[in-house]
Amino acid sequence: MYIEYIVSDVSLIATSTAKYLYSDGYPTAYSNNLTYDWLITSDISTELVNIIVEDCQIEYLEGKVTSTCQVDELSIYDGEFDNSTALYQSCCITDVPALNSSGPSILIRFVTDATIVAKGFRIKYYNSAYKSPDVAAAFGLYIALALIVVAIVVCVAIIAFYVMKKTKMNSQRVNPVGEATTSTKTDSYQTTSSIDEYNKPPLPADSPVPLPNDWSELEGMAAPLNIGPRPDLINFKNLSDGQTRGNKLPPIQQVHEID
Repeated sequence: MYIEYIVSDVSLIATSTAKYLYSDGYPTAYSNNLTYDWLITSDISTELVNIIVEDCQIEYLEGKVTSTCQVDELSIYDGEFDNSTALYQSCCITDVPALNSSGPSILIRFVTDATIVAKGFRIKYYNSAYKSPDVAAAFGLYIALALIVVAIVVCVAIIAFYVMKKTKMNSQRVNPVGEATTSTKTDSYQTTSSIDEYNKPPLPADSPVPLPNDWSELEGMAAPLNIGPRPDLINFKNLSDGQTRGNKLPPIQQVHEID
């Protein structure tokens, strides 16, 4: 009896994006007398190849105590050739763990016999630069949170700077009791010594204030000549302090003097 064997060699490239490979006829049933090889190589030589067997049903013999594989078998090798270290050799009786190569290549071989067939398998593969959607989403969330924290810190720093600046400016304008301070600089014609009513210094020549008419240190300002004499002024009076100067009488005395 003639038996036809199907032999196939497929080369695949693993990248940072996850891809899938399927057995012949998946998910219905694979064919008899198969020998399939998939050589998966990373597109970056420094990146490793990772595989996850997500679904797998292969012919096996179920016994009363244990189950055993028949001829149908899935083999995974850490390298380009079938003499490399075997990472897995079985018929998916139990779940296959996630596997990764020690270099840039992994060889997957699937062999079947001429009897019972099964569903087959689906394998996910990618290189070590791959980031799962959950990891990528978490990474993006961390970046967003970090940016928010930085923005808050910057805003708080700016507000604190302006508050401190305003407080400093206010402290320069207000004295300890809270009253606005004024300039301590005096005008050129003022002195810090006390001045009584009758001991005022003369105004400077460049003063914008006009001098009164007929100014006299003794009598003060005389009445303008065109309105007649001032009846409320007496000539001179000797005072107790030894000074002699003009004085102003009360209104009643002024009337008596006129009479």
